[in-house]
Amino acid sequence: MPSLLKQPYRRPIGKALLTGMVILLCLSGGEMAISATAVAQETGTKPAAKTSEDKTAAKKPTKDAEAKTTEEKPAAAKTPTKDAEDKTSEEKPACATSQCHPGLMAKKPPIPKGHEDCGHCHQVPGKEKNHPQAGSPSFVLAKDMCAECHQKIVGYDYLHPPVAAGDCSSCHTFHGSTPSLLAESSGRLLCYNCHQPVTHEGDTQLHGDVAKQKCTSCHTVHGSFFKHLLAGPYSTDFFNDYNDKKYAFCFQCHKIDLLLHPNTSYNTNFRDGKRNLHYVHVNRANRGRACKLCHEIHSSRLPKLMAEKVSFGDWEMPLNFTINDKGGQCIPGCHAQASYDRTKLSAPSRQRGQE
Repeated sequence: MPSLLKQPYRRPIGKALLTGMVILLCLSGGEMAISATAVAQETGTKPAAKTSEDKTAAKKPTKDAEAKTTEEKPAAAKTPTKDAEDKTSEEKPACATSQCHPGLMAKKPPIPKGHEDCGHCHQVPGKEKNHPQAGSPSFVLAKDMCAECHQKIVGYDYLHPPVAAGDCSSCHTFHGSTPSLLAESSGRLLCYNCHQPVTHEGDTQLHGDVAKQKCTSCHTVHGSFFKHLLAGPYSTDFFNDYNDKKYAFCFQCHKIDLLLHPNTSYNTNFRDGKRNLHYVHVNRANRGRACKLCHEIHSSRLPKLMAEKVSFGDWEMPLNFTINDKGGQCIPGCHAQASYDRTKLSAPSRQRGQE
């Protein structure tokens, strides 16, 4: 008994502590840390601080944890497909359906951005607010509907009559798909709905762009600052004091040289020897002849678009122009019979009264 008192005191090992030690010997890695924690709890001591390797091991997720995390994350928002967009647009209220206005489904009008609402152009008449029903007054077009966006087409001195009347539908179809929303695919055919044909039966010579059916080469369609809706300045008089600017419109296509040189061997075929007869007739300081006095503008039965008659006020005198391989002749009312030959070398002798 005394010998027992001399031995140092040892705390009895509890059952839980023994179990923790066994686990500690069997397990490794992160599991050892769990056993050490259990032992520390049993003995009342603090667990050892984690090393950097322990921290790395703790942060690395397992394959199962990765799968679980992926399942828990919300799916990313998907970009809507074309079918989804079409479905969304179909769900919106629309005027063009298989039952109502089906024609607009085949011809989708090129509606300007910001005017997608049909009600911008179509309005319920009077004080009504609901869609017109069968037998009731239909929609009416908004006042100045076109001019609200197309303001430039009305700011001219001379307006095309339909534009002046606000009747844009004479030439345009608002829901169509032709270029510029024209009612006809061909500009010439569209013009002839109102205008008489500028060519006549028997005409064999056509002005260049008339033959190409391009009325807009010389005329504007909505309005102009010049008479006859011409696209540029051109004198409407038969006689003019010569000025280059008065004929500038014609010289967009024709060469001005035929009016600048009194003598030439190549600028014009209308010459007697080298004497330039275009210069003689047009380039005058007083009462020079306008092109349209001797030439038709759109078409003619005669070569070079020559006119059959010459106008002097209310008089119309026959021109009697003929042409041959070397030149030609005319017997007009403005001067005596005259002929020209561009192949001869000397200037012609002038008859009395001949200019």
